[in-house]
Amino acid sequence: MITPSSLVRRVERINRIQLISSLFFSLIALIVGFSILTIYLYRDFEARRRELAILLAVGARKKQVLYSFILPLLLITIVSLVIGCVLSFYAVIPYYHELVYGYTRIFAKIAYSQSFLSTVSLLFIVIIIVILMLRRKVNKIYIMDLLRAEI
Repeated sequence: MITPSSLVRRVERINRIQLISSLFFSLIALIVGFSILTIYLYRDFEARRRELAILLAVGARKKQVLYSFILPLLLITIVSLVIGCVLSFYAVIPYYHELVYGYTRIFAKIAYSQSFLSTVSLLFIVIIIVILMLRRKVNKIYIMDLLRAEI
């Protein structure tokens, strides 16, 4: 006999399975995003090496140089997170579940909030890793080597 509580447990179990599949795709998206961010920051750093050396020679601290990279990174990340979550939660995921599973999600707001929190926490970890890599790169700047004439 199916009781309302057993039906709720069954739907919650299905939502957990769907959450795991959503996390898998979120993890793939985060890996791709992490790669893109790392390449972007590396290219930006390499393009601005001479400018950074001049700033450091004039008296800017390495912390200020690091902040000049972190602030755009955070702005790009926050804007892309909001746009990506809005598009996925309200445009892509409902149609995906309708197409694949044949129904729309029950308790969707709970599942969306869990997906959002897991995505934000994974993204936070990725941002910390990128910032630590960038910090290491900024700390290895040698002003005189960068100011020498390039041939």
